[in-house]
Amino acid sequence: MLRFKQKQRFIAERIVRAHWFEYVTGLIILVNLVMVGVELEMGLSTPGFYEKAVWPHIAERIFLAIYFVEVVLRWVAGGWSNFKDPWFWMDLFLVALGIFALVLAPLFGGSNDLGFERLLVFRGLRLLRLVRALRMVNHFKIMWRLVYGLLTCGETILSTMALILVSLFVFACVAIELIARDDDLRQGDNVIVAHIVENHFSSLGRTIMTLMQFVTLDSISAVYYPLITAKPFLVVFFLPILVVVSIGLMNLVTAALVENAMANAAQQAEEEKATLKAQLQHALPSLLELFQKLDEDGSGMLTEEELAKVHQDILPPRILQSAFAEDMSDLFHYLDVDGTGTLSQSEFIEGLLNLCLLDLPLSTVQSLKLLRLIRKEVLYIAEMTVELKGILAERRPDDYTTVKV
Repeated sequence: MLRFKQKQRFIAERIVRAHWFEYVTGLIILVNLVMVGVELEMGLSTPGFYEKAVWPHIAERIFLAIYFVEVVLRWVAGGWSNFKDPWFWMDLFLVALGIFALVLAPLFGGSNDLGFERLLVFRGLRLLRLVRALRMVNHFKIMWRLVYGLLTCGETILSTMALILVSLFVFACVAIELIARDDDLRQGDNVIVAHIVENHFSSLGRTIMTLMQFVTLDSISAVYYPLITAKPFLVVFFLPILVVVSIGLMNLVTAALVENAMANAAQQAEEEKATLKAQLQHALPSLLELFQKLDEDGSGMLTEEELAKVHQDILPPRILQSAFAEDMSDLFHYLDVDGTGTLSQSEFIEGLLNLCLLDLPLSTVQSLKLLRLIRKEVLYIAEMTVELKGILAERRPDDYTTVKV
């Protein structure tokens, strides 16, 4: 029984960790959401669509069964550790919601009038899963970074909301004292000003909503211009709102979000580098085999002629992208830093790995290799100099012959 469970977990892990699994899941989510859009559009344009059409109900239950199988596979593969993953919680929530709305509610006598199926509006959250599935595709990496940055800056957004609400509450209390309780503004001859005071500053809630317009700069001149015209000293009240809330606070929020995005980008770059390093470690035997295949004469050294005979597609695309090499001859010159015209096995493999793993320009990598070679030669010259000094010190003056001119 234990061996059977281990076999089940092994099979589930192989399926879940396969690259195609995320892409297939993303494709299913995309098809599901396209069908949801078609269903909603036809439901609005066709009277009695939901009573006549059967395919939306069948399709939604088929997709629910697929999502249920996916959650079970992830559960079998990961066990209790899945509950540490917020994406698994989201999948579990959406599947449980679908089972409740489409299976349990009808079984216990629930009707569509109760609006259980309206809960399925949350299935649009699966779009985030689709974006996550496409994060390893080059064309969609930026989109995933934007979504991931938005998801991970929740603390910043909550802090921003709290700071905005506190600021607006303080300014609203001041506005009540300066504007709402001013009899000249409320009961004066200027009808426009009286209307503004009545509609925008008659209560604390309305005052906060009015000041919210200063956060978004939404037609605020229609509010403050008549008031400042009637009472010029109110510029002392409205100017700090513009400076603190509209300009200062919003720019600080932008700076915090940018800082958070940069931190996330650096973290993802490290994750991609770790993933690439793991892939290259698995590819190391194939690189050794590739070197032996290219070394036609079996000398243990690669020449430019041997490397130029093969097509560049034989190498991983990441290597050619990192080296900006148009052909294999260019790649050979990049790797042959010492200019000997040959590449040993260590030079070939180490050079290819450095091109992929190092976050340095290729010219810098070559300069570092040249510096190592120069250091080696300088140390050799220093050793020979010391040895030569010892030999010269042992010689007697009589050993030297004097040449007379």
